[in-house]
Formats: sequence, structure tokens, C-alpha cells
Amino acid sequence: MSDFNGLSHIINEIDCKNISIDDIRNYGQKPEYRTAGNFLACKWARPSAVYGTWMALRIGLSAHQITTLAALSWFAEAICISIGTRFWFSIGVSLGFLGFWLDHVDGQLARITKNQSLEGIFLDFWVHTAHAILRAFGLGWGLYQITGNDLAILSGMGAAFGWTMISHSNDSKYKAMNAYLHSAKTNYMTQSKDQTFSPSNPIFKNSSNLIALINWPLLKMQEPHMVLMAELIICLLMWFSLQLGIKIWLLVMIFWSTVSPLCAILRLIRYVKSGRITADFFSTFSKQSGD
Repeated sequence: MSDFNGLSHIINEIDCKNISIDDIRNYGQKPEYRTAGNFLACKWARPSAVYGTWMALRIGLSAHQITTLAALSWFAEAICISIGTRFWFSIGVSLGFLGFWLDHVDGQLARITKNQSLEGIFLDFWVHTAHAILRAFGLGWGLYQITGNDLAILSGMGAAFGWTMISHSNDSKYKAMNAYLHSAKTNYMTQSKDQTFSPSNPIFKNSSNLIALINWPLLKMQEPHMVLMAELIICLLMWFSLQLGIKIWLLVMIFWSTVSPLCAILRLIRYVKSGRITADFFSTFSKQSGD
């Protein structure tokens, strides 16, 4: 998928308007785009995003601009949901799906135009973190608006903390690895892909299978696509029965605001006590010959 030779004559002439939908499918998608990742991305967002990529190429939009549009969609999602009516909740959910879709268009656009960059990846991660915080506060404030219960605001704060810190645990891991690389007196080099980190590493075999069995689905339920699907279900229920929709909204906010911080703290403890970060580092990097 990373071989762009088939499109070199188009890219070199900066004539992206001649790229076909099939070209985008063949050269703009990630490997295993139909199987790797969450179901919403595999079954809907990635396959349909090729049409958004095709349109963006004709309009002349860049990947950064598409990422910005996704960020604006997610910001508007939070604002609409925070109003606390089922009409604006519906608009917010629609904008949430739009942002999710655009978040896949930008990657395809970057790959097809060979404009992938560290800045683009940084912007993408930054937007995802901001989205988690805004979405949680929007859900909490909207629930407060429709119920009048002050604790609804606290539930939004709890979800915001949990979702952000679950993600930040990985960010902190790589910051720690980068800091170690810069401070180490030894030179390191990356190892080949077949030697890189695997959860089957013996250092993790002492972990409790029961804890892992419980922790995995709880973490999955905190992922953005699962939150988006929950929003959709709440939206549909609110149009069927407003009171039922509000009750489900309340229940999921209680769940997210209590379980996500717990998952974040448990991940913190597991990373530190298991030596996972060290194992990941030394399975990714090796001492350079001669040191």
C-alpha cells in the first residue's frame, strides 16, 4: 500500500484531479484497512472516506485542513450536546459521525499525496485528546441542562479525566522512552519489525488473566467509536421516549465517569509494576554495535 509508483506521474505533475476512486482505494488505504481496527472504521469510515478524499483532491484541500474540519465538527458536537435537548443532541451526534469520517479522510489524503509528516501525526493526536475532553464536558453539561442535577457536571469531569488519562498513559510511555534515549550514554538503534514488542513477552505472563479479561472490555467501552455509538443509541431512545433516553444517558455517564478513571489508574499501576515500558523499549531498540 505504501508503493506510490503507480501514481507518480500524477503526483509529480500535481494533477490530483485525475486520481480515480480506485487509485485512492489502492494507494490511499492502510494495509488491512478492512480488518485492522475498530468495526466502525473498518465497515464504514475507511471504505466511504475514499469519496471524501476524492472530493478533497478536487477542491484542493490539504490533510491539515481536513483535520481542522474534523476538529471543528467535534467541537460543534460537544456544543450541540451541551444544550440538552433531543433535537440538538441529534445534531451533535451527526457532527460526531462527520468528525469521525473526516478523521479517516485526512489520513488517506496524506498518503495519496505523499504528504505524511510528523506535524500531521502530532496534530491528529492533539485533536483526539481535545475531542475526548470536549465531548465528556458536553455530555455532562447537556445532562445537567436536561435534568437539573449538579452531579451531571461532575460526571462529565470524571469521564474527561478518565478518557484523557487512558490515552495519556501511552503518550507518557513514549515520552519516557524518548527521554531515556536522550539521556543514555549508549547509542541505540531500532530493531527489525519481527523483533519488536509483543504482549506474549514472558515479562507479562505473570499478569492475572482474570484481571485482563475484565479490563479489556471495560477499556474498549471507553474508546471514541464506542462512545459515539452509545450517543447514537441515546439519541434514538430519546426520540422514542425522552425519559428513557435520559435514563440511559445518566447510566452511561455514571459508568464512564467511574470506570474510565479506574481503568486509567489500573493501567498506570500495571505499566509501572510489570516493567512493561522497559520491556517495550528494549524490544524496540538495541545497543548499537561498538558501544
